[in-house]
Amino acid sequence: MPHHWYRVFELSYELQEFAVRRRMGMKEIQQDLLADVMQQGHLVGEKADWLLEEHRKVQSQLEKMYDEEVARQRILLEEKLEKRKALIKLEVSYKCGVCKYSLLL
Repeated sequence: MPHHWYRVFELSYELQEFAVRRRMGMKEIQQDLLADVMQQGHLVGEKADWLLEEHRKVQSQLEKMYDEEVARQRILLEEKLEKRKALIKLEVSYKCGVCKYSLLL
């Protein structure tokens, strides 16, 4: 299983693509809901501007938290990958050492 790490990266990439598509879909839904609220609440002028500004603030905070979580998960994944690579290297070194030792006997 030396190439298992490649599959881990492949899955990571697919998850990132899914997260981007999901995020874009969520933004569309939010924009539609925001437009509905403004229309149904007859919000115009300052009230509409205030609502949009509050929405942007909340979205900005959520995006920052989301990005921080994605970065944290990426770091954890990279650490796992490095550990697996080190274990594989150790296993290969051990097997080579055992082979050399058995040849000496």
